[in-house]
Amino acid sequence: MSKSTKMTIWFFIGYVLLIGSLISTVALVDFNKNTSPIKITESNSTFKQELTKHERKVQEKKRKEQKKPLPFNVSDEFVMTAVSLGAILDIVIVVLWARKENKRLAEKELPSKKRWRDRKIFWNIVALGVIQPKNNQYSINWFNLIGITILLHLLFYLLFLKF
Repeated sequence: MSKSTKMTIWFFIGYVLLIGSLISTVALVDFNKNTSPIKITESNSTFKQELTKHERKVQEKKRKEQKKPLPFNVSDEFVMTAVSLGAILDIVIVVLWARKENKRLAEKELPSKKRWRDRKIFWNIVALGVIQPKNNQYSINWFNLIGITILLHLLFYLLFLKF
């Protein structure tokens, strides 16, 4: 390893230790208000009056917002179904587009310059790794397709699961 990579590794190790110690300090230290260096003083009466007026206004706004019924009501099951269908449609559209590109590439000779969609990172972002360029063609990575489908649906159902 070169000296710069060692320094980078030591920097990140120190950074992680520092952040870990700060988080553990905040989580584990019990602060006592009686021994706190910050003294809370009584505020004057005009400030209290203005604060109560502001609190009343905020409560009135909340009451008005609660009284307004929503123009539509969408159930969690409908949302889960719609998003699942959208995800499936996204994969189908990407697969169809890849087939069209494969046919177009088979008819013509390969372009001499490197295109932005020939990079693997493009396909990892656009198609979640389902379509990958291999041997100058776009092919379906079935392992990624099944894994992404299962992972996204698990995360999605956990999001709407009510404990």
